[in-house]
Amino acid sequence: MQLPSLTLTPCAVSAARAIISNADLAADAPESLRRLAYMVAASAHGVMQRQRHRPANTRKDA
Repeated sequence: MQLPSLTLTPCAVSAARAIISNADLAADAPESLRRLAYMVAASAHGVMQRQRHRPANTRKDA
């Protein structure tokens, strides 16, 4: 599944690059925010992000 293209503003791109390039900011940010920052920065360069493959959830019925 291909994710939709992100609508980018110069402010969003600069904030994303700040999170990625600053180790202290990246360490304090939750993983979901770090992933979003990476997607924004990559999208600014024209890279289309794709959803990673994950195995199906499995449950054991007791």
